[in-house]
Amino acid sequence: MQRGNYFRVASDVIVDGESLADILIEADMAIRYDGRKKTHKW
Repeated sequence: MQRGNYFRVASDVIVDGESLADILIEADMAIRYDGRKKTHKW
């Protein structure tokens, strides 16, 4: 775990050996953040 921008906790969450971020992105419940302004509208 580490601290990211604005001192928020940044970590990777692994569920059953798979990245939770990848699971959420694959299910269209999240989008990958590349550090730029958001362009995706919910």
